[in-house]
Amino acid sequence: MLEAMVMGAFPIQSDTLSTAEWIKHGENGLLVRPDDPESIGDAIRRALIEDDLVDRAADFNTTITQQIDRTIIKPKVVDLYRKVAADIRPAGGSPLIAGTA
Repeated sequence: MLEAMVMGAFPIQSDTLSTAEWIKHGENGLLVRPDDPESIGDAIRRALIEDDLVDRAADFNTTITQQIDRTIIKPKVVDLYRKVAADIRPAGGSPLIAGTA
C-alpha cells in the first residue's frame, strides 16, 4: 500500500488497524470492508467520480510518503536499535555495545 502511495496511486484499502494508521477514510483514500463487494464497488466509483478527493489525497499522500523516506526513517531506526541494544546485558553483565553504561 505505501509503495503504491509513493507512486501516486489513490488507495482503496481494506479497513484494518494497520491501514487505518496511514489512510484516513475520505481524506487520503478510502477504507472498505473486505467482505462487502458492494462497498468496494462504491469506493471504486467514488474514486472515479470525485476528482477533488483524488487530488486532495495525492497532496496529502505526498506529505506522508516524505515521512517514510528511508533517508528519514533509517537514522531513527538505527538510533532506536542502539538504545535497545544499550539496555541489553548478556549473562556476564557487560553491555552489549561497548561504551554504554
